[in-house]
Amino acid sequence: MATPMPEEAQPPQRVADHHSGSQNTATYRRGDYVSDESTRKERPPEPAWVGRVQTVIDDEWVRLVNPHGAEWITRKTNLREAGAAQRAAYDAAVPHRVGPRP
Repeated sequence: MATPMPEEAQPPQRVADHHSGSQNTATYRRGDYVSDESTRKERPPEPAWVGRVQTVIDDEWVRLVNPHGAEWITRKTNLREAGAAQRAAYDAAVPHRVGPRP
């Protein structure tokens, strides 16, 4: 039985674009900052959630984590790369601890 490759060593994932029927070349790896467009709301106006890729589940799904540790699962087709301002806001919202963790 073959040992699975660590997530960091796996080849990049191709993302299927189900809306156009073509392949999207975006790849996502653990730690990438992304914006989940499926969470954007028009009424009341709410921006898309920004998260970091926690786990690439398969060719279609990823698990994301927000700055406070809450996780959610979404399709890769819902994602786009987070901008610099979104990454900075994410990092600023991460609670930082001083000293050893309890």
